Amino acid sequence: MRKEENIIILEPGDRLYRYDLSGKMPDNWNSTVHSIEYNTSEYGPKNSIGAIFLYDVEIAAKQVLSAAIKKQKKLENHIEQATITTTEILQEIKLLDLETGIDKCTQILSVLYELGIDVITHDFFNYFKRESFDIIRKYFLDLYSEDMQCRISAADAIEQFFCGHPPYLGQLLTDFGNGQHFKSLLQNAGFEGYVFMEQYASNTYCIFDSNKISLPMHHVFIPEDEIGDLLLA
Repeated sequence: MRKEENIIILEPGDRLYRYDLSGKMPDNWNSTVHSIEYNTSEYGPKNSIGAIFLYDVEIAAKQVLSAAIKKQKKLENHIEQATITTTEILQEIKLLDLETGIDKCTQILSVLYELGIDVITHDFFNYFKRESFDIIRKYFLDLYSEDMQCRISAADAIEQFFCGHPPYLGQLLTDFGNGQHFKSLLQNAGFEGYVFMEQYASNTYCIFDSNKISLPMHHVFIPEDEIGDLLLA
């Protein structure tokens, strides 16, 4: 893996990981398989574009799996089997870097805008606020004002719109109906996915296509049998 300005290049031999709350995973990458965590009757599958979300360290996949199992337990859903999946990069993959040096939502939007990727439109929707991104367009343009107080007020309004949480915006870009729009914008700019910070243990790597990664290698287990590893994670 190597970094360039606004770019992360995954290189042959790099390994990435993910988790699933099921022990019955297909032997190939199947974009029609959706996690029970992220289905909603109102908006449909969260990952509607079938992108592949991965971590660069296995411990991060286990951490998120552990949290997901606890969440399902509160919902009275018993997880009988779980899976940690490993894949290896076969050919270089060019990803947009939305993590390096970024700790504000305004920075994510600015990086995108300056690369000609405009997401502050009615095509993108904040599902928590139930409002489209274009409602903050005036504030975003004010970020480039010569008036410092105007810039500060605009930045505050934008951060509030995204709950002041860059990982939320990172996910939101491909949530539900946003996914197809963002995928098209990135592909038109020459990117095959993007990277954002979701967990402190690892960035999240969103890859749009499986043609440059190996077939998934699954480790299926009963969570109760490996609870020690999950607790340590």
